[in-house]
Amino acid sequence: MKNNLNEILGIKTSFKIKEDNNIQISSRSINNKSIFFAFQGVNSHASEYINDALNKGAELVIHDDKKYQSDKENIFYIQDLRKRFLKFLIIFYGINLKNFSFIGITGTNGKTTTSYFLYQMLLSLKKNAHYIGTIGYFSKNKIQDAGTTTPSIVDLMNYLKGLKPNVKHYIVMEVSSHALDQDRLFGLEFDTGAILNIKSDHLDYHQSITNYVNAKFKLARFCKSIIVNIDSNKNYKNLKLKYLSLSNSKKTADYFYKINHHKIEGSKITLTALKKKYSLDTNIFLDFNIENFVFAISLLHAILEEFNIGDINVKNLIMPKGRSDYFLVNKKNIIIDYAHNPDAMENLLKEANKKFDKLIVVFGCGGDRDKLKRPEMLNIACSYSDNVIFTSDNSRNETFKSIKNDASRGNEISNVRFIKDRSLAIKCGYQDLMDNDCLLILGKGHETTQEIKGRKIFYSDYEVVNAFN
Repeated sequence: MKNNLNEILGIKTSFKIKEDNNIQISSRSINNKSIFFAFQGVNSHASEYINDALNKGAELVIHDDKKYQSDKENIFYIQDLRKRFLKFLIIFYGINLKNFSFIGITGTNGKTTTSYFLYQMLLSLKKNAHYIGTIGYFSKNKIQDAGTTTPSIVDLMNYLKGLKPNVKHYIVMEVSSHALDQDRLFGLEFDTGAILNIKSDHLDYHQSITNYVNAKFKLARFCKSIIVNIDSNKNYKNLKLKYLSLSNSKKTADYFYKINHHKIEGSKITLTALKKKYSLDTNIFLDFNIENFVFAISLLHAILEEFNIGDINVKNLIMPKGRSDYFLVNKKNIIIDYAHNPDAMENLLKEANKKFDKLIVVFGCGGDRDKLKRPEMLNIACSYSDNVIFTSDNSRNETFKSIKNDASRGNEISNVRFIKDRSLAIKCGYQDLMDNDCLLILGKGHETTQEIKGRKIFYSDYEVVNAFN
């Protein structure tokens, strides 16, 4: 790397960046080739870990903590480090941002499905498309698992540097409320974005619905253009930036859609996109997934100046793993879904009720997370289904009994079965299925582990279901 730290960050040092240096913003990953950047974290400033980083061999430390004092020659304080960091990474990794079009998608529910649909549509148009989100990193084939829904800016740049240079790449990203609140992407600019919906979630982190809403709407500040679902976002009027509207109820919206035909086998939809009308046939079913599909088409319309709807393979779109994943096993209906908050559960169960005679629901609640949603989730399960089995779902450091007691509070539980063993719970639900009933297995979706007392143990809902064949 030709540029030295004087040129990039404005600090006076004889230290020269070498080709084998690596950038770290977490002291856990430090080695003897690392340059450690210390920023304010959720609970503390990473300057607390500077000594740990040096002990692990970090060659250089750069931080923005006014209170941290050091006379060591390899520790530097930069007041506006956060503003300079993205530029530094671009130079360090040799990335030309003009080669990338970033599309950011946020919302309480539907981020993964909308992003994955858009990724597939871009591929069908022969674009260099990439999906980054909850289920991993995809570029035609899965590349790697994702540690978080939204990667750190360092992890993102590490990924981008490995892509083919001097061609256009479309990066479709899920952007979580945590990432937005923490400024995890350090001001990265998106060409376009979407705010799908905002319901109550992650209040254990955000503390209030107001904080959660504000975090979601921060995405608009980083987008050249943004599409907002005005049916489920009542705060859109507070946006001081320009936005495009999407609606199923207001015909004056920039993107207005109508569901004309709706069955498990597929749906027919009319979309009016900036006054131009399209008729769409798709294999997608359930209203909220159709909304995600329409959002993906609308984003594509906003991204590309010209495209032919007929060139998009909308009939063969596949759902991301663990999202309304429908199976017919020995003539019995089963759906595996990631739904893990009240709104997602209610949306799914309300729709499934229209398609099947009876619903059997197997679900649990995560340990060490928002406890207030537990009784609400059980209430929804009981309200919309005929048979409820409450089971384990990443209990972490809590006991199943504690989680069960929280969920039971205020609910009539005489007809609820509590089965700690998730595999056994699913088997019991399957055995109760009759013709045209449906077993819904909720909460884990694509996940392949159970997190219990600090350990991640292999577990997959899919593996349990596959054993029924």
